[in-house]
Amino acid sequence: SFTKTVHQIDLGVVGMVLSLLAYFQYDDPRLHSMVEFLLDRQMSDGSWPPEPGVTRIQYIFAGTMLILEGLNEYKRMYTQYSSHITEALIKGREYLLRHKLYKFPDTGEIIDRKMTLFSFPPRWHYDVLVALDYFQNCNADKDERLHDAIELLKKKRRANGYWPVQNRHPGKTYFEMEKVGQPSKWNTLRALRVLKWWEGG
Repeated sequence: SFTKTVHQIDLGVVGMVLSLLAYFQYDDPRLHSMVEFLLDRQMSDGSWPPEPGVTRIQYIFAGTMLILEGLNEYKRMYTQYSSHITEALIKGREYLLRHKLYKFPDTGEIIDRKMTLFSFPPRWHYDVLVALDYFQNCNADKDERLHDAIELLKKKRRANGYWPVQNRHPGKTYFEMEKVGQPSKWNTLRALRVLKWWEGG
């Protein structure tokens, strides 16, 4: 089990497990059942709340992102099923795009400041860099609604060319790779590949 505190199925955890198994090409028919389970639970607005009754938008964003990542890895492993999940992927991305990845659509206000802080490792948490890295990873269309997120990314680059670690999430750690406030090779790698995708031809 990936959790000791949740006593019902967490869709975000299912998405993470799907990502891991698909990434390492674990060929098992049960993966298809996991995908069907997730597709059946996508909301009409394109999102995936991690559990029934969850209304906090931060958790809905995190759950949606984890499942999009899992479905994307599955799509790469099982290309013959790509058309089967394309609609769900588009609807999920559209949910994030309506919020410009981190803002309320009606007011333009930031949903949660933590979404604007780049961490590594991000674990299961959602932030703008996690979302942008997903969009470049699946080579999504360069939608104009990503502009605010891209500008936020650019503003966080320091004079030395690096992006820093801005936040750290709790969880078991065996060694500290990078410190909060210091330049981050991992965040810089992710940020540069986002910009390469966004600014590419």
